[in-house]
Amino acid sequence: MKIKLLFAAFFCALFFANAQTNKDLADKYLKKRGELAFTFTANNIHEVKKLSSIISFDHGQNRNNPLTINAIANKKNFNKFLEFNLPFTVNKKLNEPKKVKMYDTKNNVNAKATAYTLTFPLNAYPTYADYAQQMADFANDNPTIAQLVNIGQSVNGKDLLFIKLSDNVGTHEQEPRLLLTSSMHGDEIAGYPMMLSLIDFLITAYNDVANPRHTEIKNLVDNSEIWINPMANPDGTFYGSATYTTVSGARRANANAIDLNRNYPDPKDGPNPDGNAYQVETLAFMSMADSYHFVIGANFHGGAVVVNYPWDTWTAAEGYHADDDWYQFISREYATNAQLDSPSGYMTYLNNGITHGATWYRVAGGRQDYMNYDKHVRELTIELSDVKLIPEAEIQNHWNYNRDALIDFFKEGIYGFTGLVKDASTGNPIKAKITIVGRDDQVNSRNSWVETELPIGDYYRPIKAGTYDILYEADCYQPYTLTNQTITDLQTIVLADVLLTPVTATTPINFVTSSITNTTATIGWDDAGVSSYDIQYRVSGSSTWINTSSVTNSLDLTGLTASTTYEYQVRSICNSSTSNYSTSTTFTTLAVNYCAAAGNSIVDEFISNVQLGGIDNNSLASTTSGYSDYTSSVIFPDLNLNSTNNTISVTKNWTGTSYTEAVAVWIDFNKDGTFDVSEMVFDDPSSTTTPVVSPNFTIPGTAVLGTTRMRVIMKYYGGAGSNITDPCENTFSYGEVEDYTVNIVDTTLGIEDEILNTFQLYPNPVSSGEITLKMPNDIYEFTVTISNMFGQKVYVEDVKTITNNKHTINTNAIKTGIYLVTINTDLGKATKKLVIQ
Repeated sequence: MKIKLLFAAFFCALFFANAQTNKDLADKYLKKRGELAFTFTANNIHEVKKLSSIISFDHGQNRNNPLTINAIANKKNFNKFLEFNLPFTVNKKLNEPKKVKMYDTKNNVNAKATAYTLTFPLNAYPTYADYAQQMADFANDNPTIAQLVNIGQSVNGKDLLFIKLSDNVGTHEQEPRLLLTSSMHGDEIAGYPMMLSLIDFLITAYNDVANPRHTEIKNLVDNSEIWINPMANPDGTFYGSATYTTVSGARRANANAIDLNRNYPDPKDGPNPDGNAYQVETLAFMSMADSYHFVIGANFHGGAVVVNYPWDTWTAAEGYHADDDWYQFISREYATNAQLDSPSGYMTYLNNGITHGATWYRVAGGRQDYMNYDKHVRELTIELSDVKLIPEAEIQNHWNYNRDALIDFFKEGIYGFTGLVKDASTGNPIKAKITIVGRDDQVNSRNSWVETELPIGDYYRPIKAGTYDILYEADCYQPYTLTNQTITDLQTIVLADVLLTPVTATTPINFVTSSITNTTATIGWDDAGVSSYDIQYRVSGSSTWINTSSVTNSLDLTGLTASTTYEYQVRSICNSSTSNYSTSTTFTTLAVNYCAAAGNSIVDEFISNVQLGGIDNNSLASTTSGYSDYTSSVIFPDLNLNSTNNTISVTKNWTGTSYTEAVAVWIDFNKDGTFDVSEMVFDDPSSTTTPVVSPNFTIPGTAVLGTTRMRVIMKYYGGAGSNITDPCENTFSYGEVEDYTVNIVDTTLGIEDEILNTFQLYPNPVSSGEITLKMPNDIYEFTVTISNMFGQKVYVEDVKTITNNKHTINTNAIKTGIYLVTINTDLGKATKKLVIQ
């Protein structure tokens, strides 16, 4: 028995010692690298699902043991993991720097006539400087077909570079854009040298008429616009190298320790699914996708060898992509090509080299699903190597395994239905939505439709072989269906131009008002198939309308007054056609109901005076109970938005002995009927001091203008130093509550600003190449500035005269994307968002 106890004690001690060792290792690597690779075992699937939204699941999961997970986390997320009290192990090999041979320009002689920095195909990893120079070399030495595009910078200021390839590379033509990008996970870099070798291969074969693949590659480049980004996360790839000269310390995350492939908006989980702000790298790629319409794309990773197709966020039970058959076809094509060009066993993982994303493991905030759902780009995730950072001896081999698969993948972006959509009256290209009937219009189709791109009006719809009806729709045009269109695999069908007939704007009907609160309401109406709507609303009986606009058939109204009846009218706009306003629809906002609070007894103490803004409310003679209501009028001076020098004084009154009383004051800044913690402006602990005067408090810039409730509480505590925490205590033993109405104003908002804020901007989004600014009567001269989301000005104009209160701006020269339009006058300015499609 003693021997058994000794063995039990030994194994317990061993377990705890090992646990301590793993925790020490975790702390060590998190401190050193800001990131930890580890393996844990969950108790059940529920824990696995919950943790999948907290930490990043890595490759190499065993489907026969789904509770044991390989994971990667930064310090913040690892601490959240520890709260689950699950056993984990730390693999030193995964967390230590790797031995890596970097490319040495001195020992590599370029045999080509061009003065390239690197020699191809690559057999080592270039430094960042050599990489950046080589990207410039591609463009400088081949200016007719290659262009260097810089879409932004990393956290540490390294450029995010693309090479764009096309026959007339400086001009966007009627041809599909094709996208490849690698290594957003900084340590998964087999694709980094591979993409550089691919660029060189395409340029070389294109330029050399004797090359056996010249005709094939020339046809590809001449009929498409190819974008290749070899390195999407330079700070992660060169982590630990201050000079960016070695990838030995490469890590998954960016410089802020954020996993970029969990940092995109998620179609299921919504914006910021990882709980982090969008990183500069994420924003750069999102801005690029806003500005350029890509047809297909691939995002290269490592740690497994498999082609991963959508969805990553929705499981099979929740529905496959509408083009699942096409995705399986092109994934199988890629895997088969790679298998034919590689040793036995390469790209045979899971379903013989392909997998549905969430069937493998679920990812929220991934780039692949963002591009598919939000941007209508057919994007895959391709895992290139079992080892994330492959030895230099394997770099050229992996290029050879994937070269032909990459070329055939590009071709899939050219295959499918393609054509132009135009206005039947003018012949001008228009922005249109293209839907495959019975495929893109189902409950789980999830944005599988595509759209045309201006200024050409071209569209591209890759699709599996079959016979289809194609629906064409555009705001302000009659829809049209092209029936019985047959296509085979690996075929391009160029359809005749589709001419849509414009319609006249009609007055909106069937109004519904919903989600009514004391300060907000949502108004909606039937979709009239138009480009935009004008809305005017006002307090019923008022003589002045408030004007705004919307590009959808609903609008959220904010800043309303409680217990007030409003009326609104809507009209529709189609190009130059504007309908009449609808008849008025009315609704009444809800009353604000504040919680009750009161003292039970004022026999011994109560509030005798409150002073705010130099004005007193002396209630010594009028207090009759533990609650006093002074809300029927505004007693105190206005409170100015953003003012910082406000103080409030509260005088305590005792009928006999002076007791220890606490004082607290709240102002309902957002007028939502509750006193939030952030709305407490004075908190004085219990004492016999009187009067008590608050420190300076600020009226926040987010406060809603107009009248709102202020609550003052004085409460007895049986000793000094206690604080009031509950604005809704009803009833406490001794003391008093007083409610007031205060008025919040913005004295910095002059009449000019108020007028400017009513300017209208339409159509928005704009696809016609022209927007109209409708200015209020009081504004005649102004400067209009259009800036992108990085603050860069893309358009500036000084306007001296306007006709009929309107001014037009030609947007043809501005790329598609999201912009801010700012109107400036000598007395103020106003800004509104503009979407250019």
